[in-house]
Amino acid sequence: MWWSTGRETRATRPLWQQALLEGDIDTALALEAGQMPATLRARLTAPPPAPVIDDCAALAALLGRLEALQRYSRQAIEQVENVFGEISARSAEQLRYVGDTRAFSTTAAPAPNSCATKSAWSSRPPTASSPSSSAPWST
Repeated sequence: MWWSTGRETRATRPLWQQALLEGDIDTALALEAGQMPATLRARLTAPPPAPVIDDCAALAALLGRLEALQRYSRQAIEQVENVFGEISARSAEQLRYVGDTRAFSTTAAPAPNSCATKSAWSSRPPTASSPSSSAPWST
């Protein structure tokens, strides 16, 4: 048996138990030769737990920094949302302008090949800027 009953002397204990009782874990693991229970071996070879922060000042500073980072990230998100809102508003204005100009161009001017356009041009008297058949470059 590997456990101690308290009546054993040092000489009757296995060497790994003596090393373990003395606090020398590495020697106990080296000397156990398969006699140590698996759960004890797993506990002895497991990494130590993370240290517990017991310093209130350090914890308060850490919490303050986290709150500052949270405020900063919220401000950044608000700025991004504002930019997207401005982009959306400008896009809506541009679409409204394009829609208005398309509506104006289809209702205000007649089509270029319509009869109304031809009659309007043919009823005007020739001006100096309008082309005529007496221009010197025409043949």
